[in-house]
Amino acid sequence: MNDAIVYRPYKAQTWPIFFAIPVGILAFMGAGYCLPFSGVSVLCLIGVGMACIWLIKVLYDSSKRAVIFEPNGIRIIGGSYFDYRYIPWDELTYGCYTRNYKGHLFLLLSPNVLNSKEAKRFANQGANSSRIVIDYVVVIYLDVLQDVSQIKSLIDGHLVQVDTY
Repeated sequence: MNDAIVYRPYKAQTWPIFFAIPVGILAFMGAGYCLPFSGVSVLCLIGVGMACIWLIKVLYDSSKRAVIFEPNGIRIIGGSYFDYRYIPWDELTYGCYTRNYKGHLFLLLSPNVLNSKEAKRFANQGANSSRIVIDYVVVIYLDVLQDVSQIKSLIDGHLVQVDTY
């Protein structure tokens, strides 16, 4: 029996990829078409194409990150290999729900109690960098398009103190 819950917090970031691919292809095709005229427009189109390639890679990598809630702990996978972590439930004693400056809901899991200001700072850092572990705090974006009721009930069962800021 598998009791693990797999949650991909940035799963919705795959949708902009479908826009960035054609824009990048059109930018490189336009640069190739304007190449005989060689001007600033060629450099601008190549810059747009390179920016689209970078955006596609960043969005694809972040959409593959996952948080696996296991009976004994939390496993973080995806992204680059040095970001893989396993954190047992014994090390996480405090949790809080907070919103970042844009109003998106985040779940913060920490070994220490966080005040409101620290929680907001970690939520803002997690939103801007798409990182899941910042310093010693696990920062999980709770997507409104996904069902997170199982995660909320699991957190309430495992942690001693869960606050809302």
